[in-house]
Amino acid sequence: MAKAIALFPIHVIIGIGHVTNETVCKMIAHTNAITPTKLAEYLIQKFHNFSVPIQKAKEKIVDKSRRLLSEENTKLESELKLFRSITVNILNTNENRIKIASYAIQQQSQFIVKINHEKLNVLQAKTRIATKFNLHQLKVAVIQLQEKLELQPILYLKNSELALEKIEKNSQIMDPINVLKRGFSITYSNGKAIKDVSQLEKGAAINTLLFNCTIESTITKIKE
Repeated sequence: MAKAIALFPIHVIIGIGHVTNETVCKMIAHTNAITPTKLAEYLIQKFHNFSVPIQKAKEKIVDKSRRLLSEENTKLESELKLFRSITVNILNTNENRIKIASYAIQQQSQFIVKINHEKLNVLQAKTRIATKFNLHQLKVAVIQLQEKLELQPILYLKNSELALEKIEKNSQIMDPINVLKRGFSITYSNGKAIKDVSQLEKGAAINTLLFNCTIESTITKIKE
């Protein structure tokens, strides 16, 4: 028995009850108790001592995880609010520009029509007092001028519509949401957009904003 205990690859503990003499097994064992009950108490205490720090570590990990999740959620909400604010501001600005351009086109068209009508009235007055010799030529000129006056506002309106479509298209292209949809992204460090490599350092945490998600990363290498 003593030889088996000595050669056993792990520690051996024994609890031989009702033995007053010291045995060889007790001498070579790692731990011995006077009774099996005392041995059980010894093991329970060891298990308790081992479980207490594990429980504390578990509570600490859970608390740290909750705080980290809360902080990251707060950062993400802040970034989303900022992104929405910027997007709404850009859209409102472009919408106001389109309204101003539309109003200007309307006013300019009315002004052109008015001026051309005045010119037409003047020309008609001249034709009434013109001689018969020039009456035919004046009528032809009036007809040509009428055709020109009828086409000019239409052409102006068409050109204005094309200009408005171009402005609207450019506004849609420059919309931050459409920019992100084309494969671009915005990377933040400590809540600020990264514009230069000097803002970065190895081991720092960064957030990359895509069209439909945010990616959290840790810098392992910086290559300029």
